[in-house]
Formats: sequence, C-alpha cells, structure tokens
Amino acid sequence: MSIDRQAVKQLDHIIVRADDPQPLFKLLSETLGLPVAWPLRSYPPFTSGGGTLGNLYLEILSVAAQKDSSSHNSPDARFAAFAFEADPLAQAAEELVRRKIPHGPVTPYVQREADGRKTKLYSNIILGKMLGRNFWIDTMILMGRLPGASAMADPGAGGALVRWGMDKVMSGNLVFLVEHAYGEFADLPHWSEFKNHQEKRAADKATLATGQGGALGVESVKEIVAGVKDFDGARKCWEKFLEPTGEMAQGVWEIADSPAVHLVPADESLIQALVIKVSSLKKAETFLTETSMLGALEEGQVTIAPEKIYGLDVRLVE
Repeated sequence: MSIDRQAVKQLDHIIVRADDPQPLFKLLSETLGLPVAWPLRSYPPFTSGGGTLGNLYLEILSVAAQKDSSSHNSPDARFAAFAFEADPLAQAAEELVRRKIPHGPVTPYVQREADGRKTKLYSNIILGKMLGRNFWIDTMILMGRLPGASAMADPGAGGALVRWGMDKVMSGNLVFLVEHAYGEFADLPHWSEFKNHQEKRAADKATLATGQGGALGVESVKEIVAGVKDFDGARKCWEKFLEPTGEMAQGVWEIADSPAVHLVPADESLIQALVIKVSSLKKAETFLTETSMLGALEEGQVTIAPEKIYGLDVRLVE
C-alpha cells in the first residue's frame, strides 16, 4: 500500500492531568510567564486551561481524581495524552481505516449554553495501541463500534459515565485526533477572534516570542518522550500512523513544525517527559536557581525540579 499524504496535520497539544489544575496553571502562566492559550475553565465533564509553548499547546486538565491522588508518594500531575490536529476529521478517519490503525468513532463535544443553545467546540477520535495495549482505551474503542454508539455519545452532557470514561483513558498513554469547530466559536474568549486553528497557532506563537519566551526564554518544544513496553510493536504503529514521514532516528518522528515524538523502551507505557528548547540555558538556569526550582544539571540540559512542578519531568535544552 502506497501512502503519499499525512493522516494528520501536526501534533497540536499534550495534556497534563492534574488533581488540582489551578496551582499548576498559575505556575505556568504567572511564575513562568507563558501566554494563556485558553483560560482555566470548568465544563460539565472536566476543567481545562491551556498555555502555549510555541509549536505546542500544554493543556492542564482535571477529571475525576484517581484513587491514590491523596498519597504523598503520588505526584499531583502526570502527562496523560497526545492530541494531533486533523482537519477534516472525517477524512482522517478514512485514513485510519486505510492504515489499519484501531480507533473509535468521530465524537463531537457539544456544549450547552445557559440560553439553551448548543455549540460544538471540537470533535475527537481515540486511537488504540499507539503506546501499547490499554484495557480501558481498547474497551472504549470496542464500545464505539456498537450500533448507534456515535449517536448516543454525548461528552458535553458531562454525565457520570462520561467522567468515568475520561478518568480511565487519561491514564498516561492516550493518543487521539482533534478537529476544532472555529465556525461555531461565536463568543468563546481566546478562540472566536480566529478564523481557523492555523491562525490561532501563529498568533499564540507570536505572543510567546513578543514576551521573549517568559521567564525561561521558551522558544519551542523539541520532543516528547514516551516510554513503551513493546518498543517494536509501538514503533510499527507510529510508522503506519505518520507515513509517509519516516523516522529521524529509531523511534523518533517529527511532522510539520511539531515537536518530535520520541519512543523509548520502558517497563511501563507512559508519556514520560517534555523537552523544551530555550533561547539560553544560562538564563533558564539562573531563573530556576533564584526561584529554588532548579533540578538536575547535565551537559547541555537543565531540568526543572519535579517537586516544584507537581511531579512532571520537564527538561530544557538550547
């Protein structure tokens, strides 16, 4: 089978799941000075806020708390999902079938307004096996194949089943596609002023540059590191998914101006780390030292102390 076009446009955002999103969102937007891409806001099934890192959005998301969230040994936040932009999503779904990649149906998120209006904000497709097998993701995909599943799916209603499902699939190795419904963003702050997602991404990237990348001098995200138990199996899935784009190195792919996806063998399949490119490592190190946020130092790399950023592994490079 010859494939000469991408199934997706680019890697759009990475989701960080937080037990309490407010402190982490405040740290990113105020302490680190990253531009707010969309404000922290509660919706029926979740709470979400986003910041821009240039070529990637960082979404802070809260759903039903995990059972061990109160444990002092458990981090307050964890990388939960990759989100790739696909426009149109229906065409991407056809490509997924053609490439034999397991996936769920196109599922729209429709918000209920106070005056009774319904506004579609976006649509998603969940992918399977991209970062290894996951019982809950596989189950959601299987349920999505049942007759009438698409019609019955209503994430915007925020029912207990929806919250339960989000809690299960946001376990650290979810990959999904998203299409934003810009034509319906009549009065949504940080969205309605743009005609399409390309325009918004360009504007947010320019805002980051105008602010000189905030306190750390952020320019862009270099790569996202994901650990996988079955490295060879996951590598084959990503090869099919991102064809005709080939690997930059073993287990490393990059499309458009997106960060690279970097797979590494691991005992557990989880998104592990975010590697951010900054204008000056010295500037970043000085700020982190002055704010008592400095973590490990390696040749050509500075790490934010995980305990200062709610358990996340964030590495800085030039």
